[in-house]
Amino acid sequence: EALSKAAGEMPGWSVTDVSCWLREIVGLGQYCESFEGERVNGAVLMLLGKVELMELGVISALHSARILGTLSWLGFPHLALIEQTNPLQ
Repeated sequence: EALSKAAGEMPGWSVTDVSCWLREIVGLGQYCESFEGERVNGAVLMLLGKVELMELGVISALHSARILGTLSWLGFPHLALIEQTNPLQ
């Protein structure tokens, strides 16, 4: 389960691991169904930005910030930089 896996192993997380992380660590389990429906695994999770989160149903800016902030806290600070400089947004 995601709770017992190190953040460094995130690229190898399964869809179930990501759902567990979203529910137990981030505290936003209401999005698990949409993440699972789109087959968001650890490698995909690391690529998500605000636009992708909105497509997954994360409309609240605060919820989006919480997800991206938790990823950054886990050791992926480059996600915040990508989010600020993404020319596709």
